[in-house]
Amino acid sequence: MSLCIIEDDPIAGHSLVSYLSGNGLDARWFRNGQSALDELAFGLSPELFILDIRLPDMTGEELYFALRSRFGNASFLVITAFGTVEQAVRLVKEGVADYLTKPYDLPILLEKIQHLLNRTRDERIAKEMVSDLSLRLGQGQTTIGVGQKMREIEQMIRKIRDLSSSLLITGETGTGKEVVANLCHYTGTRAKGPFIAINCSAFPASLLESELFGYERGAFTGADRRKPGKLELANGGTLFLDEIGELAPDTQVKLLRVLQERKFERLGGTESIPLDVRLITATHRNLKEAVRQGCMREDFYYRIHVLKVHLPPLRERCEDILFFARYFLNFFAAEVGKKASSLSPTAEAALLAHEFPGNIRELRNMVERAVALAERDVLGVEDFFPEHRQAVRPLGNLKTVAALAEKDRIRQVLVQTDFCMTRAATLLGVSRKTLWDKIRRYGIETHRAAHAPQ
Repeated sequence: MSLCIIEDDPIAGHSLVSYLSGNGLDARWFRNGQSALDELAFGLSPELFILDIRLPDMTGEELYFALRSRFGNASFLVITAFGTVEQAVRLVKEGVADYLTKPYDLPILLEKIQHLLNRTRDERIAKEMVSDLSLRLGQGQTTIGVGQKMREIEQMIRKIRDLSSSLLITGETGTGKEVVANLCHYTGTRAKGPFIAINCSAFPASLLESELFGYERGAFTGADRRKPGKLELANGGTLFLDEIGELAPDTQVKLLRVLQERKFERLGGTESIPLDVRLITATHRNLKEAVRQGCMREDFYYRIHVLKVHLPPLRERCEDILFFARYFLNFFAAEVGKKASSLSPTAEAALLAHEFPGNIRELRNMVERAVALAERDVLGVEDFFPEHRQAVRPLGNLKTVAALAEKDRIRQVLVQTDFCMTRAATLLGVSRKTLWDKIRRYGIETHRAAHAPQ
């Protein structure tokens, strides 16, 4: 079951279930809050709840908090009449994903539902992927790339994962900054503590402060209950602040004080709360330039920049393209219950030639789409570039493409033969001397840890 609807109006409930079922969604309908709580106790795990604010036995707000405590990974959409919009807005501040006012158009509701279901699925897949990569890193396997730059970053992660020092991760959008933050947390000494992430660009300055610090009842209009902030929720673990370059100067001052004193107060409160959190931040911006422009305080910059990891764009580490393509192929094949596909030589060449402005995130999306739609075991160029073949650079530089493909093939055979040079040379159809020359030329590492199974 993907959807759970709690709506007391029989006409609205029946029409909504019929409409969603006709659009391929599995929806379960409850007419009051208590029946939903009772039946959902028996192993059902909806991905999305649609709640009416007004219910006969309890308010939608009371039901939301009861359900959120049980189904923390689900998304919530509330339906409200005009007179309760303020309540719906307050629930959005408490974590509800979205709301609609009555009367609403069913196509608009369907669009919101599909968006939320996709977001919930993406978050689940991201967690599964991070869990898999964390396990691999803990076992000494390759996780974030096979090129020399990424091998050095992987070694850096192993050195700093147990530290409490602030870490700044820089790099273009889609290079995997949040993945690195997760790896530092889940393979380090704080792994049993919470990992709390927040995107600083997703909130206006006033709302971001309440998200970070939390608030006491009565701290401002609409604050009718105490709410812990991200700092408090991250105690004992890691707080990840993405897009830290978007943080307002006033908030920088307050957060700087927290990092220095290791304690804070909720908004509207006087109680001093001790803080044991590792701060990891990330940005695609040039923070030194932000300091020069006065957008970021210099003292705050140096406080968050104790340790630094820079992730290069995928176009600067082409040797990692096929590594990630094969990893995503295996991952998404397992996700949809398909046999793992392989890449045709032309598909490999096309991927190697592509610029990937969206970096690893773009590659992941391309592979996910290809796996979902492919009808063959061997994926070709058309599976990755069905509509935008002009996005693939002309494969004029055959020397570069051939060298990258040759390097990747040598690495595969070394793993296949357990690094036996004689057997590897035989399979590749070259002499041992030629194989050694190519290994040295391409800078291929010849120990098992560098070529762990993908």
